[in-house]
Amino acid sequence: MVSSLLKTSKPSNDSVSYRRIRLFSGVLPTPGGEESFDNWLEQAQLMVEESECADKEKRRRLMESLKGTALEIIKSARVTDPDVSSAKCLEALENAFGTAESGEDLYFSFRMMRQQPPERLSEFLRRLEQLLIRVVQRGGISADHMDKARLEQVLRGATASDLMLVNLRLRERRENPPTFLQLLKEVRSEEEYEISRKKLNPSVQCVLTRQEVETRQAEIQSLKSEVRELKSMVASVVKEPISTVQECAEQKPTPFDPELVALKKQVKRLQQKLAIKKLNLMLPLLK
Repeated sequence: MVSSLLKTSKPSNDSVSYRRIRLFSGVLPTPGGEESFDNWLEQAQLMVEESECADKEKRRRLMESLKGTALEIIKSARVTDPDVSSAKCLEALENAFGTAESGEDLYFSFRMMRQQPPERLSEFLRRLEQLLIRVVQRGGISADHMDKARLEQVLRGATASDLMLVNLRLRERRENPPTFLQLLKEVRSEEEYEISRKKLNPSVQCVLTRQEVETRQAEIQSLKSEVRELKSMVASVVKEPISTVQECAEQKPTPFDPELVALKKQVKRLQQKLAIKKLNLMLPLLK
């Protein structure tokens, strides 16, 4: 008799582990200490679907998390039906405060979602999942197609994580897409690997920077020596016609030969033209 009383009075595991849902009143903007409707609804649906307690207890838990206009709606529903189920309570609240978009409209919004840098891929994946659940609840797609739709949208919308998509080989897994939890685990692991790799990069970058500085200094010295050589070449080219004239003046006079004189003049003209061309080629390099 005592043992049966103890069993009866012993609280269930569900009651012990129950955590109260945060308040929702329906007031906009959402007051401090309260949840937005979407966040509240997600918690309430989880409690209703996963809790093992009686439906009457589920309804009581819903009502203790409501106040103001939201609570008045449930009271109104109970006037019509005193034994209204917790699922019907959620439906009434969703009709009052939820989005008016159809499942097709929500699915279109889901297909338009894009990763917003600096948003990480895991954050984008969780944001996708929130909307995908609402799409399924509104009948936009069936639950059987969630994994495929999720993977397709990750491939389409993760514009800032191309390398990670390649590393995870997600494009090759379209025919056998992972579940949400499996995909999230893989993405988180890859993100942790990238973070650890970036922590090692600064020392490598310092070594590379020193090597680049040394290489550039060597290139600068080489260019300076080339410029000096070019300057000496230009100086010698400029002096060539003058030295040639001086040599000709110092030469002893020879018997007059018209053909030889003409050839010498032609050679001088060619030397002068050559010198001018060399100067035109060298001057841009000296600037």
